[in-house]
Amino acid sequence: MAKTAKRATDETLAVKYPHYVKGSVSFDAKAIKQRAKAICTCGKTYTCFTSDLFQLTACPDCREKARADRKAAKKAETTTAVAQLTAEPKEVEVKA
Repeated sequence: MAKTAKRATDETLAVKYPHYVKGSVSFDAKAIKQRAKAICTCGKTYTCFTSDLFQLTACPDCREKARADRKAAKKAETTTAVAQLTAEPKEVEVKA
């Protein structure tokens, strides 16, 4: 008996993923997967596979911006840590 993939229904996707656009599921024959549309927090609509809806909540532009912000914050944190390590040690007065 051949195994068939379980296809997500419109109702189950709408319940699980609030950013999912109802009625937008289509089948991608090349990838042999279902595609769906979702709405980003910025208001743009983007397309992704239904299997990726749980991890994608932002459009490609917002994901790219968020990644650049995280990278800049990490770089600033690393620069600060290196600066603290390479700073001249402070002299401490010893009271007798």
